Amino acid sequence: MVIALLVSAVLAAPGAALEADATVDDTAPGAVGDYTVTLRPEPGDAVARNGLESVTLDFGADRDYSGDLGNLTAENVEVRVGDTNGTVWAGQTTVNQSGSEVTITLEQAFENVKPGDRIVVRVFGVTNTDVALRNAQTLRGFALRASATGPQGNTDGPVEARYTIDPNATAEQTPTGATNDSGVKTLA
Repeated sequence: MVIALLVSAVLAAPGAALEADATVDDTAPGAVGDYTVTLRPEPGDAVARNGLESVTLDFGADRDYSGDLGNLTAENVEVRVGDTNGTVWAGQTTVNQSGSEVTITLEQAFENVKPGDRIVVRVFGVTNTDVALRNAQTLRGFALRASATGPQGNTDGPVEARYTIDPNATAEQTPTGATNDSGVKTLA
C-alpha cells in the first residue's frame, strides 16, 4: 500500500505545481451562481512554457455535487490571463460540456502565460449544489477539479479547487455580474 501511494504521488507530480482556487458569488444552496476559478501556473508547467489553449472544470469531482451546469455556451464563460496588475481577455471560446464537466477552449492559444500569472475562468449561470447534510448549519466546502492544457496538448492538473456553499444563505434576487452592450456577462 505504501508503494502504491508513493507511485501515485510520483505520477501526479508533473501537473501538481498548478495552483487553483474557486469562488461562487451566490452561496445559497440551489441558487444560480457565477463561478470564478483562478489557476496559477508555476515554473515548469506546460501552460507557462507553451501557452494556454483550454481549461477543464469538473464540478462532479465532489461526490456530493448535485448542481446543474445547464446548457453552457461560449456566452456563459470568460477566460482572462494576467498578473497582479490586472488581467486581459484571452479571446473567443468554445464550450464542450459533458455532464458536470466543462472544457473551455480558446479559439486561438494565448501564448503569453508566465509563472505566477492568474488564469481567471468565469462560468455564469451554474445552479449551485444543494447541501447534502441534513440540518446543516455551517458553511460547507465543495471541490471541483481544474486543469489547463497548452497548444501541444500537454495538460497541467487536474488540481482541486474548493468553493463554499452556505446552507443558511438565501438566493439573491438579481445576478451580480456586469453585462456588456450585447447582454453577455463579463468580469466586473
